[in-house]
Amino acid sequence: MKKMFKFIMYKFPQVFLQLALIFSILFSLTSAVRGGNSAFEEVEEGRILAKLTAEVIVKEGAAPVFSGGSGTEDDPYIISTPEQLNEVRNYLSSCFELGADLDLDCEPFNTGEGWMPIGTGEEPFTGRMDGNGYLIRNLYIKRTATNYRYIGLFGYAEDAVFKRLQLENVDIRGYNYVGGVVGHNVSGIINECCSTGSIAGLGYCVGGLVGFNDTGSEINNSYSKCSIAGIASSAGGLVGENYGSIADSYATGSVEGKNAGGLVWSNYGTINRCYAAGSVTSNGYRGGLVAIILDPKSVNDSYWNWDTVGPCDSSIGVPLTIAAMRQQDSFVGWDFTDVWRIINGETYPYLWWQNII
Repeated sequence: MKKMFKFIMYKFPQVFLQLALIFSILFSLTSAVRGGNSAFEEVEEGRILAKLTAEVIVKEGAAPVFSGGSGTEDDPYIISTPEQLNEVRNYLSSCFELGADLDLDCEPFNTGEGWMPIGTGEEPFTGRMDGNGYLIRNLYIKRTATNYRYIGLFGYAEDAVFKRLQLENVDIRGYNYVGGVVGHNVSGIINECCSTGSIAGLGYCVGGLVGFNDTGSEINNSYSKCSIAGIASSAGGLVGENYGSIADSYATGSVEGKNAGGLVWSNYGTINRCYAAGSVTSNGYRGGLVAIILDPKSVNDSYWNWDTVGPCDSSIGVPLTIAAMRQQDSFVGWDFTDVWRIINGETYPYLWWQNII
């Protein structure tokens, strides 16, 4: 009987739910009028049905796990607690939207190895995550063993979309492919996202927003203010290694690594209208904007801070003094109406959607 119930449950869940209701009523009636051991058997079968029914509800009707929504693009699941954010790993192809600020400085996410990144190379995140302007605070990850890779809020994402996702005060330690939002971004889109805090990687591809921005991936209108350390290898202020496109984005945190770039460590994709303003320290190859590049023509209208970096190995990008970086006229080809903002003489360029300068 148990095997029959389970077969129907997994093959025909909607049919099972209807049958479960019918059988549970029948079992209740028969158990009320029968005596002896048969009554106890009927009650036990009823308990089995109730348990299996609950399993089906959890598997098929996931909405109760979240604060609302059905997981579609038009009706995303609403995330209002750290526990609900953690449930995203069980719905990798669904669409999500934050409904409140989240603080991950709570158990079990702030102890031991901390947060487990969502998505792996075998089971990547392929859905959509809209931060909706809310903050995710105090993301903590400490996964530095040599077999750990794809480290970030999301580990491995493919054909995914991240929008308006804001990470504040991250503390991330990983090995390979380490970033704030996602460790490895494959054919995905990141738009209006940001990170602050500190990120370190013991291996390669370490960045403030993304560790490895793979072919076909886009990063637009985003920034990182994280301090970055590629302890034994290479690091970039925004992205470790870029094979995709980066546009209208910036990094202002310090970068340190065996090889290091203020915005990107190595670039094999395109970079347009970006800047880096943090210090860059390296005992290997060093670049104010990009350290290593395949084609210099792939970087256009992009700048870096000469006063904080000084002479470096890479000549990619246009060096500017701090004073020049606070003048709109220095940034040729930039849109200061719909994309960028600046207070002349006071601020570096910042993005139109930023609430706090």
